[in-house]
Amino acid sequence: MARIRTIKPEFPQSESMGRVSREARLLFILLWTICDDAGRARASSRMLASLLYPYDDDAPTLIERWLCELEAEGCVRRYAVDGNTYIDVPNWLKHQKIDKPSQSRFPEFVEASRIVASPREASALDLGPRKGPVARTLDLGPSTADQGAPIGAGLFPPGVDVVPSEESDEAEAVQRYNAVAEQFGWSRCQDLTPARRKQLRARLKKVGGLSGWIVAMEKAAASPYLRGETKRAEGYEDWCPDLDFFVQASKFTKLLEGKYDARGTVNGRGGVMEAGRRVLQRLGENPNE
Repeated sequence: MARIRTIKPEFPQSESMGRVSREARLLFILLWTICDDAGRARASSRMLASLLYPYDDDAPTLIERWLCELEAEGCVRRYAVDGNTYIDVPNWLKHQKIDKPSQSRFPEFVEASRIVASPREASALDLGPRKGPVARTLDLGPSTADQGAPIGAGLFPPGVDVVPSEESDEAEAVQRYNAVAEQFGWSRCQDLTPARRKQLRARLKKVGGLSGWIVAMEKAAASPYLRGETKRAEGYEDWCPDLDFFVQASKFTKLLEGKYDARGTVNGRGGVMEAGRRVLQRLGENPNE
């Protein structure tokens, strides 16, 4: 879930930051907002692009390069445990002061679990290295011709169909839900039935696709009510949400509007709540209605 972090005044003068591109520096800072109190987070590049660059269609094709730059400078480490990929910041406590750290839900880095990065071949926008072996890239922003391109375009060679089908989007959405469910002990979705698929397709359409669904799952993970940390009505003490709960139209809209954020606690997740409001506003809906 997103967290408020700080940037030290001397950060821009760091020599290691001077050896990476501006885009990699921004990514490093953005990563802090999704790292837990131990400096760890999940490391799927597609997920990171969706979470950190929700409005940049070219981020999925560029983020791997930026991650490689940061790895080359020792700013981050990527590793795999039991088939899941993670990322951590080795010098986390040099960058952040955590007063009351929460215990990490992610496994600790060990050298044997390190993922050896394989940077892609240099593109036409590759400016070459600044002082080291990692190539710099020039971010020209999405061109008019690219603005309608699907997320992930450019990751595969010509001739490979990368336009995500509705079915693949729905399966990915279920995986996103299951990842959150594992963290909080909710029921995992084992079977994407036709009825669930129909409801899920409608929710994805409502929020503009996977990026909107990811915001919704972040909001769910940030809700003390849904996590079971607030007092519930008698008879519902052991209740927890499942996929069927989230694909209901009324429950999903309330989630995006922040109705579950304010139950029994002061809302300390303003950034996540605001993200849900922006999704609705982008789709032309009034989140305050």
